[in-house]
Amino acid sequence: MKTFLIYYALLTIISTGYGQKDVTIEGSKYFVKSSETVLGNLKVFSLCQDQKLSKNCVEYFTNETGKYIKLPVTKVQFSSAVKASRFNSIKGVKKALIAANTIYYFQTQTGNTYLSSDESGNLVLYPVSSSNDVITMSRKVSQGTKTLEEKCNKACPFVLPPNCPVEINGRTSDCFLRLIEDTERCRLKCKGKIRTTSSIAAFEGIVINTKSN
Repeated sequence: MKTFLIYYALLTIISTGYGQKDVTIEGSKYFVKSSETVLGNLKVFSLCQDQKLSKNCVEYFTNETGKYIKLPVTKVQFSSAVKASRFNSIKGVKKALIAANTIYYFQTQTGNTYLSSDESGNLVLYPVSSSNDVITMSRKVSQGTKTLEEKCNKACPFVLPPNCPVEINGRTSDCFLRLIEDTERCRLKCKGKIRTTSSIAAFEGIVINTKSN
């Protein structure tokens, strides 16, 4: 009986070790706590740095190449954005009125994550820290004199190119969001709030391939 218990204990340990999947991301090993299918082949994973699945657990998703990318928003927000046919239908999404048009974003502890859709209809997320958010900065900057405001608006006109729609099927187009970013960056420079257009790094988007799912 004692021998049987020893073998059973060893078998349990071995089975647990083999059953617990781990992944390596940028040289660091993580253990899979859970996974959830969001849409088609798009999955969200909860990954932890210890085998007990309790230390530094973070949520990631995998893109079409299988690369693990850290979620810039909560799993609920990510799932809602991926599945939403129109951004204004997402529960808890925030709105900002720019150039008489609405853009959408999620507010997080570190900053905002802006939502857009590329020409193929894929979701694009732009996580931006508070210190690197030209859209928020520009909205908070006091207009000062009307003359300066008029001067900077003239120096940095907001003109949509012919092939850039404001929306793509109820989602803010990516080219429109990037045009807003460029325009607000130009106006901040004009008003002396940033020294050059390169003082703040350009938005870096995360494309979520929703059309193949």
